[in-house]
Amino acid sequence: MKSLPAIPIPTVSALLGFTAGQSPYKVKGHVYEGLFESTDKRCPGGVAAVLRRLADPALQAFFGQRFLASSSYDLLPLLEFGREAAHLAGVPYSTYVRGGARLQAEKDVNGLYRALLRLASPSLVVARMPRVMMQYMTFGNAAGRMLDERTYEILVRGVPEPVQVWLTAAAEGFVPFVLETAGAKNVVTRAVRAVPDEQSAGTVSPAGTGVPLVTGGLIAKWE
Repeated sequence: MKSLPAIPIPTVSALLGFTAGQSPYKVKGHVYEGLFESTDKRCPGGVAAVLRRLADPALQAFFGQRFLASSSYDLLPLLEFGREAAHLAGVPYSTYVRGGARLQAEKDVNGLYRALLRLASPSLVVARMPRVMMQYMTFGNAAGRMLDERTYEILVRGVPEPVQVWLTAAAEGFVPFVLETAGAKNVVTRAVRAVPDEQSAGTVSPAGTGVPLVTGGLIAKWE
C-alpha cells in the first residue's frame, strides 16, 4: 500500500501570524544556550538531530544564527525545537521542558544569577522568583505572594496563550531546584489554571495580531 505524504504541522509562529524570529515575545539568548547544552545531554543525536527535523526554512534560518547570552530572541521557535526534541527523547513535551529548566537552574544558581538565587532560606529565595523570571523574558509581568510560611504563589500576566504550557512546565522544573538548593525539603508544585488576562482583555498583542493573552502561574509548597 502506498503511503500518503506527511502533512506538515503548522508551527506556533505560523499559527500566530509571525515568521520565525519576528514575534515580539522574546527570551534572553542565555535560555537558548541552556536549551542547546541540555539537549546535547538528553536527546539522541543532540541539537543537530533536532534541527534536521525542523522543516520550516524560517526556523532553519533562525537557528543558524549565533545566540548571544545577553541579547533577546524570539521565544516561539524554542517551542518548536522543544516539541521535536521531546519526540526524539521519547518523553512528553512538558516532561522535556521541566528537565531542561531544572538543568538551567542548576547552571544559573552557580553562575549568571548566583547573587539572586543563592540566599539563606527558601522563603527569601522564592520571594525573588518573579524578579528572576523577568530576567529571562521580555514580555509579561510576574508577581508573587506568600500564602503561608511555606507556600508561595507566582502569577505571570500577559503571556501568549500558546506559550503558557511551556512557561508553566519551565517553572515546575526551575523553582523546585532553587528551593532545594536553599534547604527546602519535599517541594511540591501545582500549576495555577490559566485564565484570560483581565488587564489585557479586549486588547491585541504588541504586534497588533490579536494574540490571546492569559494569566497563569505556579504554587510551590515545601517543608
